Amino acid sequence: MDSGVQEYFTEELRAEGVSHLPQPVTSDVQSTERYKVYTQGGVLFVTRRMLVVDFLTDRMPAHFILGISELCPKQTQARGSGCVSDPGCEGHPELWTS
Repeated sequence: MDSGVQEYFTEELRAEGVSHLPQPVTSDVQSTERYKVYTQGGVLFVTRRMLVVDFLTDRMPAHFILGISELCPKQTQARGSGCVSDPGCEGHPELWTS
């Protein structure tokens, strides 16, 4: 995930007075440690790939999840072996919640 997008949302939440700010879960966090991060709760920035892998390997306990928000959902399309990007979405993040 783009660090600029993370910074934008973190700063917006900080300006609103939110005390428990989102934290990124990156490849710097070892796979064995991610379970601990997920079970601590809160809002996390996670890439699509890492999210799927952690769901499939039971590192992310699904029963803990209250919601998932995706930036630029138009960028995620089922396409055989991967995803395609919508260049029109870049620079104008949309927040979609399911």
